[in-house]
Amino acid sequence: MTLSELKNLADIIQSFIISFAALSGGLWALYQFHSLKRIEKAKSELKAIKRSLEERGILSAGVDAFPTCFQDKLFIQVRVQIENVGNTSEVINWDDSGVVASKVVKAENGIIEFSKDGFHGYQDEDVSAEDSCVDPGVKLVTSFLVHVTEPGIYFIDFAASCSPLASQNAAESRTRSGIGGSSANYSWYSDTFVVVPEYP
Repeated sequence: MTLSELKNLADIIQSFIISFAALSGGLWALYQFHSLKRIEKAKSELKAIKRSLEERGILSAGVDAFPTCFQDKLFIQVRVQIENVGNTSEVINWDDSGVVASKVVKAENGIIEFSKDGFHGYQDEDVSAEDSCVDPGVKLVTSFLVHVTEPGIYFIDFAASCSPLASQNAAESRTRSGIGGSSANYSWYSDTFVVVPEYP
């Protein structure tokens, strides 16, 4: 092999090495571009999830109950105060919300049993859509009247069914966290006990 042939062979090998390096560099740059694109997509999805978790109505409910007697009938007046401590408006679905009073029928060894049938509270049926929307920082006060048949200790349970969007967000959040989602409405609860005395 002559010197010129050896030089030509070296040039060919050098050309292959340069071509291989350029091709490898291009593939590496393409891989990095797609990796960064995936990272940016993951970051934007994370921001969207955080925003959906932070932007929601959160209802804080409190219940006060007072026994009363009218025309020899026993009633419990239930006053419910709802405050939206979240950062978006919340809509209460009053058709699926309300108050139930359950009488304590037995208490032994620290175990309390309640009547199977609860007494449902009456609320004004003309609650408007505006009354159902609770804006952030706003308090809503509403009342229920429960007719009970006898004196005793009653457990007052209030449940407010919230807007379908919040229900969907809550179900998705529960699914993401591994708790499991539900198609049922998401509700806010509060409860208390009241003693209904025997009136003369």
